[in-house]
Amino acid sequence: MTTGEKIRELRIAKGWSQEDLATKCGYSGKSVISKTESSGNDISTKKIMKIADALGVPPSFLVE
Repeated sequence: MTTGEKIRELRIAKGWSQEDLATKCGYSGKSVISKTESSGNDISTKKIMKIADALGVPPSFLVE
């Protein structure tokens, strides 16, 4: 499972839209989350840290 797929699964499990997660991460629109979920494993460390924090998981969980 890719990092993007893990993010998508966790977001859906929380009942959040891409817009919800984007807002919790401080992004202005859902496009950042959409691109992140579809990019597989090619995600910057900064984004992983923000998203992991919003989802309540350690960053390592998303990249393992």
